[in-house]
Amino acid sequence: MSTSLALIERDAVANPLKMKSEALGLYVSQQMTTVLTVLSDLKPYIEELWARFDTGEVILGCSTRREFCEQVLQRTPRAVRYMLEGGNHNRGETVSPPKPKTEPHQVTDEEFAQYLKEYPNDIRKVATKLLDTKA
Repeated sequence: MSTSLALIERDAVANPLKMKSEALGLYVSQQMTTVLTVLSDLKPYIEELWARFDTGEVILGCSTRREFCEQVLQRTPRAVRYMLEGGNHNRGETVSPPKPKTEPHQVTDEEFAQYLKEYPNDIRKVATKLLDTKA
C-alpha cells in the first residue's frame, strides 16, 4: 500500500464523492478493522463504492460488489445489502427498546428485612462462600 493512498485529506473523508476510488476503498477497509466500527457507520462510503462498481471501476483489486464484500469488508453481500436497505421493513420492530436504567440507591432497613424474609438463605450462602474462599 502506498503512503499516498493511505493519507486521506480530512475534508475528503467527510465527503466520499471527493475521494479517489482506491482511497475510498482503503478508507472503508481500514475503518472495518478498527474497534467498534459498525457497518452502518460506513453506509455513505459503501453507497459511493457501489456506484463506482456500476461504472466498471476496479477498486482494491475487486471488480464486483461481491468480491469487495467478501475480500475487503469480510461480510456477505446479503449482510451489506441488508444494511444499505435499512433492514427488513416487513418485520416491524427488530431491536427491543432500551430498558430504563434504574438509579442505584441506599437500601433501607425495611427493604433489607423484606429481602431476608423472601430469601432467607441467600445471605448465608454468600457469606459462607466468601469465608470459604478466604480460608
